Amino acid sequence: MHCSISKSGILNLSLCLIFYALVSIHPIKAQRINADSLFINARQAANAGDKTGAITTCERILSSNPGYQDARILLSRIYLWDKKYDLAESNINTVIEANPKSFDAWDDKTDLSLWQGNYASCLRDCDAALTYFHDNKALLLKKARAYDGLKKPEMANETLNTLLYIDPQNADGLKLLKSLQDQLKKNRLSFSYSSDYFQSRALEPWRTIYLQYSRKIPIGTLVGRFNYAKRFGIEGVQGEADAYLKISNWNYGYLNVGYSNQSIFPRFRLGGEFYQKLPSAFEASVGFRYIDYKTHTPWFTRPIWTNI
Repeated sequence: MHCSISKSGILNLSLCLIFYALVSIHPIKAQRINADSLFINARQAANAGDKTGAITTCERILSSNPGYQDARILLSRIYLWDKKYDLAESNINTVIEANPKSFDAWDDKTDLSLWQGNYASCLRDCDAALTYFHDNKALLLKKARAYDGLKKPEMANETLNTLLYIDPQNADGLKLLKSLQDQLKKNRLSFSYSSDYFQSRALEPWRTIYLQYSRKIPIGTLVGRFNYAKRFGIEGVQGEADAYLKISNWNYGYLNVGYSNQSIFPRFRLGGEFYQKLPSAFEASVGFRYIDYKTHTPWFTRPIWTNI
């Protein structure tokens, strides 16, 4: 039995296959073009401040194209702007799980942890992102800010040195480095002199001098101070010591003790304060002060509440 296909038959068959392929591909291509157009609209709406419109358009894209990562990243960024951190995290984690090499996704994720003040999480996110984007300037800057938030100026300084080696004129990096200089100084010597004058010549000027030495330690700062004062013709000296001690990231303490054998100063003074950080940049404290003078011994204990 012999079968044969004419040249015209082969040609017709080939044309049919090509037509079928074009018909099959066309809906996918059209769908992609439509999603791209919608994404452009969503991005323009977000930049114009129409976040509600941008969110609606992104959700429309994702309802038919769940894997459209640019729309999900933009959606995450808008939620981040609105401080809807749970929604932002859910969307950005979805992108990173599907595409761990997306810089825009890691950029959002590191901002998410940094803006919430989750500095330890931000460090982990930055280190994970830097395995894909080595020496990226934006990620290095966020890592330095996270170290600064954790009160680790030495590590922040080391990270900034890496950043500024890559980009010596990085304005944000230079600004942060300047702000770290005081924290990096472990020893400091301070001197102050003041004089108060009065209209009445019968009153001599009041003079005050202090010499102070402070030392940073791993859990806070220790301060030693020598005070001198002259008022109403009486002069005297006083020795004082302060301690500012970190208890945790949310609270810290203050202690003060002083002694003098001259009447212009209290013979003995003692004080303490406990500070508790609260949400929305508020802070509460409770403490006591004890003062003992030569001529009498008044003392008091008082709570102090402050808002910052």
